[in-house]
Amino acid sequence: MAVIWSPGINEDFPHDETLQYLLILCSKVALNTLVLSFWRHSILRSLLGLCSISMYVADMLLVSAVTSAWLFKEHLPTSTSMCFILAHGSAVYALLPLPILIAGALDYASYPYLDVNSSSQRRAVSYCIVVVLMWTLACGYTYNYTDTQPMEIYKDNVRVLVCRVHGSSVVFQFSMQLSIAVVLILLLTLGFALNWMPYLLMCLVCALVGFVVPAYASVNLLWMACTNSVLVGIAFWFRSDGSGPLGKFPDDTCLWNIYWHLSKGTSPTVDANLTTRLYITVHKPAMTFREI
Repeated sequence: MAVIWSPGINEDFPHDETLQYLLILCSKVALNTLVLSFWRHSILRSLLGLCSISMYVADMLLVSAVTSAWLFKEHLPTSTSMCFILAHGSAVYALLPLPILIAGALDYASYPYLDVNSSSQRRAVSYCIVVVLMWTLACGYTYNYTDTQPMEIYKDNVRVLVCRVHGSSVVFQFSMQLSIAVVLILLLTLGFALNWMPYLLMCLVCALVGFVVPAYASVNLLWMACTNSVLVGIAFWFRSDGSGPLGKFPDDTCLWNIYWHLSKGTSPTVDANLTTRLYITVHKPAMTFREI
């Protein structure tokens, strides 16, 4: 439940909680901007990246909607407008993670050599179609089946106006199970753990203390970037023969190519360096052979 207003000090002048939600959403946009700053090189070369861009735009629209509700609260019924925004926003964000995970996995399963340089314009067009379709279906479903009416409840014998919002069980389960997996195979996922363990620990702490985060806050670009790293790592591990150690992967946070020798059962010694030279010779015949 999201509190729309509470009695405050004087019951005749209830405290409006709109500004609180505006600050939460602005903080999410700031976090998304930070994530974009280190994901900017390859974000447009994958389906998950394009989904992240669309989510960033949706977050900006959500901030604009809440800002309008706050600025025009003298002329609009704040409880109705805020409940409409928060209920629909949380419902849409709660629906998106599962199809995004499935579509992202299928994308990397068919990605040629996991190399962003091999991404074609046709592939980019198909990404746009899939992203628009997912947002359209999610918004259409929530528009017809989401309850946006504010409700009155009594908390500690005080009347409070609340709105029903949704959390994302997919994000919760994904973060919990991924945390367990990283701990179990920490040595093999050291590069991933160094980047993403702080985020996963934060999700774990929220779960342990019973802090439920609404979907409009938990489904963010930090989760998208983490998911992207996981899927790229899994795809690279199973397709290392075709990708090799020199490809430019659609992930700017983890250096997955260092695991190429692990998947081959070798180590980065003189023999491994020779393997790299041979890979260049065989897979890039147009290049002039030279020692590196």
